[in-house]
Amino acid sequence: MTIKDIAKLSGVSVSTVSRVLNNRPDVSEVCRSRVNAVIQSSNYIPNNSARDLVKTRVFEKARVIAVFGLHLWPGLPAGTVASRPGPLMARSNEVTVTVSGKSVHLSRAEEGRDALTAGVDYLRRAYAMIEQLPPDEPRVLRFGKMASGTVRNAISGHTVLEGSLRTYTADTYRFCRQQLLDIGSAVAGDTGCAVDVTLSDGYPAVWNDEELY
Repeated sequence: MTIKDIAKLSGVSVSTVSRVLNNRPDVSEVCRSRVNAVIQSSNYIPNNSARDLVKTRVFEKARVIAVFGLHLWPGLPAGTVASRPGPLMARSNEVTVTVSGKSVHLSRAEEGRDALTAGVDYLRRAYAMIEQLPPDEPRVLRFGKMASGTVRNAISGHTVLEGSLRTYTADTYRFCRQQLLDIGSAVAGDTGCAVDVTLSDGYPAVWNDEELY
């Protein structure tokens, strides 16, 4: 749940939600009550780093009236400052999949539980899942590291996959997260291996208030 989702559910602007969160006086009681009701029902937890930054009053001292999300981008000409309304940078979550099986000699493979095969199976299912989302829904799921086994002549008893999930909307993130967990359960049931899937809290998407443009 992000400030953008709170605004959508409350029927107000992102800047209004921000003013409510910071207990600003320039918000009507009707809007304040509506926003607080959504915050309470959704168990929304504000970003502590952002709140700590606001508490320093550096924005007031520098007379900041708006904040725009920017990012260094090598494809832009030198000296260019670029931004855009709405989504700018995706939410980032680290994905770690740990597969525990049973290592045995290759000659007795049927007695083991192959964590390498299970890891490959998980990878294929995860990639197939992400491709099922609508093409106009921005998302990225890729695994850049896979470590498994100890020697070439024994079934692997341990596999670790490390990757990254990038999404813009809360709905897409929740869908992907649940699917990744469900795939782990399915692979465990099919292979007999234990499959643990964890996603870091990560950082929410950078979403520039459209009213500022």
